[in-house]
Parts: sequence; structure tokens; C-alpha cells
Amino acid sequence: MSHPVDKVYLLTENNQIYLNALQNKTREPLNVTSSRSDATIVLADPPLVADCLGDFPRLKWLQSTFAGVDKLMADGLRRDYQLTNIKGIFGPLIAEYVFGYLTRYYRHFEQYELQQKAGEWLPQEYRSLVGMRMVILGNRSYRYSSGQGRKMFRSAGQRC
Repeated sequence: MSHPVDKVYLLTENNQIYLNALQNKTREPLNVTSSRSDATIVLADPPLVADCLGDFPRLKWLQSTFAGVDKLMADGLRRDYQLTNIKGIFGPLIAEYVFGYLTRYYRHFEQYELQQKAGEWLPQEYRSLVGMRMVILGNRSYRYSSGQGRKMFRSAGQRC
């Protein structure tokens, strides 16, 4: 008895990157198709696929490349397939951004950049991150990762 073979269609702004990653991680060869009408699995950026869901008549599973899938939940869009998103992977990136922004803000990097372009050097008073309190709002993944980032700063001698 033969089993139907799922065919994967990629609709992202980074198709080749995703394709390479998928091919390196799968045990069996990946059956990728360029035909929307043959695809049963779609890996897609929600803004790119939302308006063309009807082009995938055999769609069983749509894997979003975004954590947010609001574009795919709009009234009138089909819902006869399994929709999954990615979550939990952006936390460390957000934590890095938060700490980078805090450092840039409290150390006046933007002001120094302007001075550098003008050929000036005017020291600015700054506030250290040491001893500052931090409130972390957001989903669990972001809060956890930002908390992990806080621990990273502690291990580097900072107290946040």
C-alpha cells in the first residue's frame, strides 16, 4: 500500500535559506514543489500567503515563518488546514536588542556618532546600568530570554 507523498511549497522572502536549512535537518529527502496546486505543506511568510491561500487546493498544513499569524486569521480566509507558527526562538534576539538599546541610550552613542561626524569630542554624562531595576513585560519567551540576558550581564560584572 503506497502512502501519498506530501509536497512542500516555500513562499518566503528567504526561500533558499529555508530550503537549505530544511534539507540539512530532514532524514528523508524533501519533496519540494514549485506548483501551488500540488502542495500539501506550505512554509510561508503570512503577508505573502494570506492573499493566495486559494492557490493551494491540497493544503493540509501551513507553517508560518512568523510568530504572529494575524494575517492568516482574517475573516473570510479559509481555515481547513493545520496552521502552526514559530515561537520561542526570537526571545534571545529580543534580549540582545533590549540590552543593546539600553547601552546605546544610557551611554549616548547616538550623540557621540553625531559628534564624530562633526569632528568634535564632547564627553556626555551617563548613567550606568549597574544597580538599575528592570521590568520585563511581554510573552513568556521574551521575559525568560530577557531574564537570561540579565544573568549574562551579571556574569560580566553588571547588576541589572
